[in-house]
Amino acid sequence: MSKTKSKKIVIYGAGGHGLVVAEAAEASGWTVVGFFDDGMHEGKPVERWKVLAQEKVGVATGVIIGIGENVTRGRIFDRMVRAHRRLETIVHPTAWLSPSAKIGRGVCIGAHAVVNARAQVADGAIINSAAVVEHDCQIGEHAHVGPNAALGGDVVVGGFTLIGVGASVRPAVKIGERCVVGAGAVVVADVAAGRTVVGVPAKIRR
Repeated sequence: MSKTKSKKIVIYGAGGHGLVVAEAAEASGWTVVGFFDDGMHEGKPVERWKVLAQEKVGVATGVIIGIGENVTRGRIFDRMVRAHRRLETIVHPTAWLSPSAKIGRGVCIGAHAVVNARAQVADGAIINSAAVVEHDCQIGEHAHVGPNAALGGDVVVGGFTLIGVGASVRPAVKIGERCVVGAGAVVVADVAAGRTVVGVPAKIRR
């Protein structure tokens, strides 16, 4: 994770989540020069910024991917790595990030989020607004912990898994890769890879 402030950054993805990331970056001291977006033409305005042509932005400018959908974010992350783009991490200034936590590349930690002692957040993950990742949790690559979700200590969240808005997970539970935990669900037992669970307590949706 870069510690240097007042550097230039581009947000990949000009939708709603991309705008949230842009504003978090600016609040953290970055200079947001604009957006990349495959579905928008060069020069299109996005609030105070514009969509930029990728070939016109040098690799010295950092990139963070502002796309909430995990698979798409992971695919673009890999493309940026192959293009030798520097993937930056954004931590909103109101978030709490433990000094003993380990944070990968291209991570976004939103406003009022908490990442506590010895937690590990892998490349490309999102810890969204007011989410709580307790001590010793492990968040896999390109996973997404949604707004107001809360993970007890020692929880494992597999790569590309979505923890929905307001969901909670009991301590020491393991959730596999490419799972979906529905909004407001309460997960009290391990979840195998590829499953969708909903409800209180959370059960597999068939």
